[in-house]
Amino acid sequence: MITRILDFEQRWADGVCLRVVVPARLTFWSRIQALLWATALIVCALNADVARARGYLGAAIGVSVASIAAVLGAPRSLADVVTLLRAALVVAVVCAPWWLDGRPWWTWSLLALALAADLLDGAIARRFGGSPQGASLDMECDQFAVLAMSWLIVARGGGEHALLLPAMRYVFVIVAWCKSVPADDPKPVDGDNRRGRIVCAVVVVALLLSLMPSTSRHIANAFTAAAVALLAWSFASDWRHLFARRLDEGQA
Repeated sequence: MITRILDFEQRWADGVCLRVVVPARLTFWSRIQALLWATALIVCALNADVARARGYLGAAIGVSVASIAAVLGAPRSLADVVTLLRAALVVAVVCAPWWLDGRPWWTWSLLALALAADLLDGAIARRFGGSPQGASLDMECDQFAVLAMSWLIVARGGGEHALLLPAMRYVFVIVAWCKSVPADDPKPVDGDNRRGRIVCAVVVVALLLSLMPSTSRHIANAFTAAAVALLAWSFASDWRHLFARRLDEGQA
């Protein structure tokens, strides 16, 4: 028998928001991942030679992807297979020495291909049917892509503030855990996910432009700083909504 707890997440299928109960094992996985990756990002920010850790980072992301797939019982559909393949491509890009050894455009193109595959798995899910587990897998793989790109920016000599982009999600999960507030995701503002989708897309595009070999360090830092500000605003809006809902439920 699978134990479940009263933790909720918004899931979308064909434009309809589905409120589903999250298994306790997924909540446990999210919290452990948040603690581990938050710690890793702090170490990364304090380490002067981030580039040397690329193999360890790639391996750690690979283990995390494999563990979330096991927790969710994935793959369950063709869309899940595409999601896992794009996650594997991101891991390959992180581990590959090409990024720092003379083939930046090849590596950037592979990374762009992995991100473009995010559109493909969504289209497949809409065409052939998706599942809440598939939505969770897609969301976590998006997070790992943001994590990988932020690390690559810092490895190239970019500002450490780029690491705030993946860190915000982990801080969100940890604080929600401490406050006993359900960490709804995607963005839980009146059951409307459009803002979250737009913010996520803008952040990913900003990171991809920052990693383009022709982008200067100063321009890349400007892109990532703008992405940090936008994502911080988005998470702040989430907190206002979550605490307002908790207050309303307490008064009901």
